[in-house]
Amino acid sequence: MSTHIVLADIQKAFLQIGVREEDRDAFRFLYNANGKEQHLRFTRVPFGGESSPFLLGATLNYHYEQQGEEFEGTVQALRENTYVDNLMKTGDEEEELAKFKREASSVLESAKFPVYK
Repeated sequence: MSTHIVLADIQKAFLQIGVREEDRDAFRFLYNANGKEQHLRFTRVPFGGESSPFLLGATLNYHYEQQGEEFEGTVQALRENTYVDNLMKTGDEEEELAKFKREASSVLESAKFPVYK
């Protein structure tokens, strides 16, 4: 019996999360445009921000909690097998992993997090 692996990545995961206007100062940066200093603010969670992995995890958990009982096993597996925006699941049965891949893609895409790889 061989072990099979499902590898996936949430496409542009951080950019899928909007930052509320009142919270945008947390993602403010300075920019020099033609010798004039400007203060700019991100409207989406930037990759590499100190709090970005936490914000992504909290957002994913919120969407996992919105799922029905029919995806309970898949949601639990997503919680256990997701690292930041990467997903890796192993198993011995191809059919079981194919079902997981379909359901995980459905769960994540319903929250507007497209999966690729």
